[in-house]
Amino acid sequence: EESRFQSWLMLHPGCRACFLWDACATPLVMYDSCVIPLQLLDLPPAPALVMMSWVVRLFWTIDFPLCFRTGYYDGSGHVVMNPRRVALHYIRTWFATDFLCLVADWSEVVLGDIGLGTARWGRTVRITRMLRIVRVARLFRLKNMSTLMTQITEFVVSPELVIISLNGIKIISIFIWVNHVVACAWCYLGLSNTESPAADSDFRAENWIVGHMLENEPKSYIYASAYHWSLQQFSGAAEIWPWNLSERIFALIT
Repeated sequence: EESRFQSWLMLHPGCRACFLWDACATPLVMYDSCVIPLQLLDLPPAPALVMMSWVVRLFWTIDFPLCFRTGYYDGSGHVVMNPRRVALHYIRTWFATDFLCLVADWSEVVLGDIGLGTARWGRTVRITRMLRIVRVARLFRLKNMSTLMTQITEFVVSPELVIISLNGIKIISIFIWVNHVVACAWCYLGLSNTESPAADSDFRAENWIVGHMLENEPKSYIYASAYHWSLQQFSGAAEIWPWNLSERIFALIT
């Protein structure tokens, strides 16, 4: 009877509730993938960003125990609903990633509550925020949304065109997102390095922002310039370039 009660608490991976939950998770993952890298720019805590951070934090906190109660499809396509097997499968797969993100989410709150969110501990808070970037991997788990999008678009166009179109959108989205992350990292290098170059050095400025006389520009313009630099890494243009050793190394590895 206890086993029957536990099975009753399980969620079928293809049920309507799971579809709706994945539909809510998708924009939140996309929000995190865009906003988390922007934390490298030391953006001010706008009320909208604070509210969204709590929405995201509470959503994934609720999602964590639900993952132990949601069935999965095995290698042969059969649905596994046994509570013990579901829990063991989750622990072997995505448990570590989800747990790391939750620790990062709530560590930010704890550090702020005990007064560590000052300039001295700003780097620690920034690191905990950046750890949440691994949540982007959640997109690979949202099979319900992928199936739903395929079913919807197949009513309009042929299945072959759907596959080609979705793959094209996926490649373009990854390209835009990777350049976004690189641009945010490039901004961080320019904003964090404020040491003057040595007198006998060939470097003419302490960072690319000062070197290109952008220090008085708003951060939105600095980010746009950084994204321009990220794109020019593919085209080979040289309108923006490194001005110190750390920027030169970063440019080489990207």
